[in-house]
Amino acid sequence: MSEDPRAISKSEIMKLLKEGLVSVHFTKLNGEPRRMTCTWNEDYIPISDEIKTKDDIVEKTEEKKETQSLVVWDHDKADWRSFRLSSIYKVNAEKVNYAGS
Repeated sequence: MSEDPRAISKSEIMKLLKEGLVSVHFTKLNGEPRRMTCTWNEDYIPISDEIKTKDDIVEKTEEKKETQSLVVWDHDKADWRSFRLSSIYKVNAEKVNYAGS
């Protein structure tokens, strides 16, 4: 099975997440579609006991570095969430759109 050449790469989505809010559409493990407004931009991530500095954000996101999952700040749920890169079928960010098959 080959990779979809139109699939967004981890580095591409990470760049978008660091720039601001990104709407990611993906399929959950149970098969349900999900849209998440998420970010890695520290301007959108509130200070908490767990997250105090930019280094804390990097440490939090490194937790799943070796997997094909991405840990992100869910802007709507105000909590950390993750999704599998292979489950993404659409990404909307300012000036950028990706729609997989």
